[in-house]
Amino acid sequence: MVFRLLVFVLFISVVSAQSTYQVKAGDSLSAIARAYQVSLNDLITLNELANPDLLEVGQLLLIPSIVDLSSPLPSPFLSLEFEPKTTVQGEIQILTVTLETDGALELSYLGNVLPGIQKGTDYQFLLVTPVLQSAGPTNLHLSTYSGENKADLFYPITVQEGSYERENINLSGETSSLLAPEIVNREHALLNTTCSSFSPSRKWSGSFQYPIENPDFSSPFGTLRSYNNGPVSGYHRGLDFRGQTGTLVHATASGTVTLAETLELYGNTVIIDHGLGVCSAYMHLSEIDTDLGQEVTQGEIIGKVGATGLVTGPHLHFEIRVMGVPVSPQQWFHELRW
Repeated sequence: MVFRLLVFVLFISVVSAQSTYQVKAGDSLSAIARAYQVSLNDLITLNELANPDLLEVGQLLLIPSIVDLSSPLPSPFLSLEFEPKTTVQGEIQILTVTLETDGALELSYLGNVLPGIQKGTDYQFLLVTPVLQSAGPTNLHLSTYSGENKADLFYPITVQEGSYERENINLSGETSSLLAPEIVNREHALLNTTCSSFSPSRKWSGSFQYPIENPDFSSPFGTLRSYNNGPVSGYHRGLDFRGQTGTLVHATASGTVTLAETLELYGNTVIIDHGLGVCSAYMHLSEIDTDLGQEVTQGEIIGKVGATGLVTGPHLHFEIRVMGVPVSPQQWFHELRW
C-alpha cells in the first residue's frame, strides 16, 4: 500500500453549496454573516477577503451553506467517519474521509490546517480540539481537487465540554518567581514551536505506552489551575505521574528527540517527535539520558524522574501535543488505534 502525505499551508475556504449576496450601501460583513446565520470567519475565508472591513457597493459575496446531515453527502464525498464519535475539549478524533475518486483533499478546523495521510480514496486526519475551545457548534472545512474539478464541503460538529476540575497550587517565593510572564511565555513558545514542527512520516504504530512502569497519577490533564490562591491562570497541559527521584522514564512511542535541555519552568526536558505533528514531552527530569537528534524506540530509557523546574516535589510531567496543541494523553494509551 502506498501512503501519500497531505500537507497544506493555506487556510481553506470550503462549503457544500453556496448562494451569492450583492453588497449594499451601509452593509457590514458581520451584519451579512448574522443575516445568513453563518460564521464570519467562514464568510471571510470563502471570499478570500484580505481586509473584511473594505466592502464595495455591488460586490458579490459567496454565502456558505451548511450540510444537511439527514441527506447524502454531495459528490465526490462518500463518507465522513469520526473516532471517537464525540468531539470533546482537550481530546482528538481520527477523521476518515472517503471520496469517490482519488484526488487532493484539504482540511481546516478551528482556523488551523491539519495534515493527514492518504490511502487510495481514504484520507485520515487528527482533529485537535483545544481544552479552552468554546463548547458548542462549530464546523470543519473540506475541499477536494481532481484535475480541473473542485468540490467543497462545510460540515457541522458540536464541541462537548471536557468537565475539567480546578485546583490551587501553593508555591514558595523562590519557586513562584518562575511564573514570571517572560519565563512562562518564553518556554510555552519554545514548546509550541518544537511540537508544531511537522515531519512527513508516522514513526509510531498502535497505542502509546506509559512512560513509567506501574503508573500512579497525581494530577490529571486539563485541570484549571491557580497558584497561591490567585485567579485561574491556565490549565494543566499534561498528565503527572508520581515517582521517586531516579525512577526510569521510557519513550512512550518511537520517534526522534527534538529537544533535550534544561528549562527554567519545566526543568530537564525531553521532547520526542513521533511524526505527523504528534510529539511527547517529559519534564522535571533529574537526568536526561538521550541526545538531540537521537532515534528512540518505544520503551527506551530517555531519563529519570526528578524535581527540577517549577515543582513541589519529584514527579514526571508528561504531555502529548498534536500540531503544538496539548491533548489528553489517556486517549493515546487506551482509545486510539491509528
